Order: sequence, then structure tokens, then C-alpha cells
Amino acid sequence: MPISLRSNGGAPTPAACSNAPPKVDDAPPVTPPANLDELLSKLATRKNPRHRRACRRCWKPIPPGEQTALVSNQGGSGLTWVHTGCVTPADVAGGSASAAPTPDVKRLEDRIAKLEAAKPQRIEVKVGDAKPRQIDGVAHPELKRVLTRLALRKPVFCPGPTGSGKSFLARQAAQAIGLEFYTMSCSIGMTEGALLGRSQPEGENGSFVYTRTPFMRAYEDGGLFLLDEIDAADSGVLLCVNNAIANGFLDLPGRHRKPRAEQHPDFRIMAAANTYGRGASRMYVGRNPLDESTLDRFRANVIPVDYSRELETKLWSARGCDENLLQVLWEWRKRIETNQMERVLSTRFIEDAADLLAAGIPWKEVADSYFCGWRQDEINKVQE
Repeated sequence: MPISLRSNGGAPTPAACSNAPPKVDDAPPVTPPANLDELLSKLATRKNPRHRRACRRCWKPIPPGEQTALVSNQGGSGLTWVHTGCVTPADVAGGSASAAPTPDVKRLEDRIAKLEAAKPQRIEVKVGDAKPRQIDGVAHPELKRVLTRLALRKPVFCPGPTGSGKSFLARQAAQAIGLEFYTMSCSIGMTEGALLGRSQPEGENGSFVYTRTPFMRAYEDGGLFLLDEIDAADSGVLLCVNNAIANGFLDLPGRHRKPRAEQHPDFRIMAAANTYGRGASRMYVGRNPLDESTLDRFRANVIPVDYSRELETKLWSARGCDENLLQVLWEWRKRIETNQMERVLSTRFIEDAADLLAAGIPWKEVADSYFCGWRQDEINKVQE
């Protein structure tokens, strides 16, 4: 089943203006000057990185990837990009255009390119004649691998460090395939009733009424269910999930009217954890070993989710933050790992920091918040 990622394309709706551009057929022909190469050496040039746009000299379209030059906008203010063949000596004489790429122009070009790269993507999931669906935000790097397995109705297990985007990935997957998203954070005190539902007395007569859980709604009505923090659950409780995955039905002794639940064709399940289900570690001390029968249900579809610089760059750029600060955060993470410190600098924190910086919060305040509760010797190792 083909699954592809495609950036949102299409030309933007042009703004209304009083001076409509001439028709292409009516535009006067432009003859390139003999010294065109010399003129171009004095102007800022680049390949058109965006959608097709009209050249402001000949009014013919400039396809993406075609070389363009930055010149003064004739009949208007500011600068504009035109075909290189439409450049004239007047564009260089008298400094009417930018004579060679200035640092400001270069920074502007880089900024435009980064914003284009950080635009939301469209996830195309070809299931029969279904139309492509659009997801929110930036696509997770592991999204395509997850969708491939969900399309085959396989359970997916995503182990990875805290704040690496596991829940974000599951939510995007549900949106991409058009399913309702359900989730539950597991804990040591969770019972089978939290998954399978329970009968409780209601009303004046105290008659027992069965209450469905998010898991059972996804199981019977269709949807993607995420067992978040699955390694924090009691391994015995999860045995009921094994039956749900393997058998296609569940027996519910507490539901008298319909004691058997049938699995919906659109039911999908994912699990996320900070460990591989083998028990606690120095960083994740409250985790339990999972039963081997539970792990075996997911074994062929384990997709580790680590911190992704690709994802973090897109999240950071989408908010217009200084890239140098992102490099600082990456260097801090590297020093944490090098010094084997029991600390994390997660993708979640990087996204939150970008939101704060975009809202005008000073960098020092963001950094001080991150280091709250650290020993001074730890801070020195990271900020050295």
C-alpha cells in the first residue's frame, strides 16, 4: 500500500490590486543584453524555490528551480525576482538593484527557504479510492513507517526517551488514516476494568449499568488506541490486551446484555514506552518488565523513536527562532550524553522553548527554567 509525504503546494491566491498585470501575449518581448553574464555577476541570483510565479518584466511564469535575479520593481517600490534573461543594464547602473548578494539579502533568502521547508506536510494514504488527508504541524520522521504497519493492521510498539514525540506520532498517524484517536496512560494501579469497562450501580434503584472505556470504544467502533507508558502497567493486566489483538474478539463477563465484543475492522493499536519492556533503568525507575507474550504481539513492528534533529529543526524554524540557540541546545544535549548525566533535553522541551521565544520570553529566562533543580557542578558541565 503506497504511502507518501508531500509538501503543501499550489500557488497562493493573488492579492487584489488596482494595476493588473498585462496578459502574457501582450507583454513586450525582452531581448537579453550582450553583457548579460557581467550584469548577473553584480546582482543577487538564486533558483526559484517556491511555486510558479510571474516575472515582473515579461509576465511569464517562473517555474520552481529556474534561475532568477533580484532587481528593482519597475513601477513600484522594493525589489522583485525576474528571469535572468529579463535583466537590463539599468538594473545595475545607479544602484537600482542590489549589486551582489548583501548579508541582509542572503539572510532573507535563507529565512524564506527554512520557512518553506518547515511548512506542514500532506500525508497521502492510498486506501482504495480514499482521498489524501492533511495532518497538522510538521510530519514526524517515523510517520511513514508507522502508517505502513497500521495499513496492514499490525500493532505498533514505539519505545523511546521521554519527550521524543511518541504520542505526537500516534496522534498524527490517526489523523492521517482518518481514525478517531484514543489514548490511556498506564500505571501500576491500573486494573482490567480501566481497559475493558465495568458495571456500576446507577439511579435510584441501583441497577448495574456497563460503562465503556476509550479502549472498548476504539475496539468496537473503530479508532486508533495508544497504550501510552505501557511499561508502567502491571504486566498481568495487559494480558487481556493480548487476547484482544490475537483473537479478534473479547469476552466481557461484566456486560450481561452483550458479553462478547467483536473487533471493528478499523481498530488499530499502538503502544509507547520509555524502555523496551525489560524493566526499570537508572532514568526510568518506575517501569516494569512486560510479559513476553505481550512483547511478542509487537515484536515484528517495533519502531524506536529517538530525538530527531530533523523534526526539531522544522519545529524551531516554523516559529521563526534564532537557529544559533537551537545549536546551543543540541550542544547541551551532547554534553549531557558525553558526561553520562541522568538528565534529558527532549524534543518536547525544544518545542516549548521555541514557543516561549516566539512569544518574546528572553532566552536567559528559558535557559534558567531548564536548569532549575540542577546541581551547580552539573550546570558547569553542560554550559562550559
